[in-house]
Amino acid sequence: MLIGPDGGLHDEVRADIAARGLDHAITLTGPLTSAEIASHAARASFYVQTSHYEGMALSVMEAMQAGLVPVITPAGEIARYTTDGENAVWIPPEASPDDDLATVERILDLIAHPDTWREIRAQGTARLDDMPLYTDDIMAAAADVLNVDGEPA
Repeated sequence: MLIGPDGGLHDEVRADIAARGLDHAITLTGPLTSAEIASHAARASFYVQTSHYEGMALSVMEAMQAGLVPVITPAGEIARYTTDGENAVWIPPEASPDDDLATVERILDLIAHPDTWREIRAQGTARLDDMPLYTDDIMAAAADVLNVDGEPA
């Protein structure tokens, strides 16, 4: 499942999926609400993000909090709160086809060994256990700015 806006490549991506015979296995949802994403995440096992440039990558943090094992490039701040093989699966930033194959093999190995997947998942959720979800944190900060009467503090 690929969630997110078109970005102008929808037709090209859809054609590539069809050419590879993967229509049955890949869904392009377009943009979804936070609640819809959370609903899908509750039924997922992995979160994949292959960005070469990131800041804090809040989506990776939220995926970890939701119990997904992130399969990610350690771009930006991601390397500060994830560790390859401990709470995430890192894809080398300049991955070669051999690196990509090795990453796929690591994911398949985690699927074949659910106890290992559960351990990586537990390490990920534990790493961020005391952090609020980003949306909850923003709402709490906004509430702090307002006093009881609803007037700016």
